[in-house]
Amino acid sequence: MVFVEQLQVVQKGGSLALDGDDDEVEILDSPDWDFGTADFTIDFWFKPNVFASGKGYRFLSGDGGSFFIRRNNYNNLVLGIEGSTLNFGAWTSAATGIWHHIAVIRQGSNLYAFVNGVKLGQLSKTPADIRWSGKLVIGYNVNSFIEEFRVSKGIARW
Repeated sequence: MVFVEQLQVVQKGGSLALDGDDDEVEILDSPDWDFGTADFTIDFWFKPNVFASGKGYRFLSGDGGSFFIRRNNYNNLVLGIEGSTLNFGAWTSAATGIWHHIAVIRQGSNLYAFVNGVKLGQLSKTPADIRWSGKLVIGYNVNSFIEEFRVSKGIARW
């Protein structure tokens, strides 16, 4: 079941509008969210309305924090896997009112993060077996528009 508060035409035909106050998209648990040891790509576009100082933004998460992509209150793009937090480094070019493309890719044992096509960081020796627990949540605590959210299991796109 998907819960969507508001859909608004903004860029190429439609995007999810989130106000950062109790709205998100929830998709029920599925074996599709278990990446195992395979390559994967998660990418999406977002246009922030606000980047409040000292506040983190969770773009994607699973129940119990088993997996998440977020921008923390120190402007770092962070990936969390099975209780480990992997910091890709400062994302200082984040600006409100414009679209940003975010991609997180696993290829072999390496994780890569890209923002607007520029590699933000690379981490080696990632957890070998990535399993999701619970529902997929998109947009928790995010005041922005999100669109073209894609999870590609079994392929490193870039």
